[in-house]
Amino acid sequence: TLGVPPQRAALVPTFVSTPLLSSSSMPPTFYRVLLRAIIVAGRPLPVPPTVFSASSVIASTIVISRLPPTAYQALRAAFRSAMTMYRTAPPVSILDTCYDFTGVRSITLPSIALVFDGGATVNLDAAGILLQGCLAFAPTATDRMPGFIGNVQQRTLEVVYDVPGKAIRFRSAAC
Repeated sequence: TLGVPPQRAALVPTFVSTPLLSSSSMPPTFYRVLLRAIIVAGRPLPVPPTVFSASSVIASTIVISRLPPTAYQALRAAFRSAMTMYRTAPPVSILDTCYDFTGVRSITLPSIALVFDGGATVNLDAAGILLQGCLAFAPTATDRMPGFIGNVQQRTLEVVYDVPGKAIRFRSAAC
């Protein structure tokens, strides 16, 4: 790793890579990938991989991630189950899983990992899980629509668009 002292080089996370999908029906600036699974608190959600077959767009201009409804419902249920020690709060716009952390000194969130085609697993930082006290994910209109991986989930990731190599690379804890 260029510019990193040798003793720190071992601490720098490595990139994980997933194939970049192409489509004649979408603009070439839509960088599409295939999400295969979501893991919450170390447990894969019970969602068949076919639910993600419409692909996901890596979208830095979209704030929160949008998932197929089947996947979102499973994520929301697992997240709520892991967050029972906190008071719930009313929804904020399309964010329907919100919490009131008033007076809470320390918040423990369940881990969330996105697993992409080729086994690329991206562990989300806490900053990529909540937005204004709400789970920073929402459903798309149908399971057949492409999803979006929004900029909240990308906050602490380095994302490399390797268009010639037809891959997207992620590195955690980069920002």
